[in-house]
Amino acid sequence: MTEVVDCVKKSNSDKEMRARMEDRENSLIALSIMRGNSELK
Repeated sequence: MTEVVDCVKKSNSDKEMRARMEDRENSLIALSIMRGNSELK
């Protein structure tokens, strides 16, 4: 359990990694929205 906590602390402290994860999540959300809109047409 200590290893997991250390890993989470490290990932939270790494701004570049957080930014990459946010960019990826935002891209997946945008893709999902685009796919949803294309099905409505």
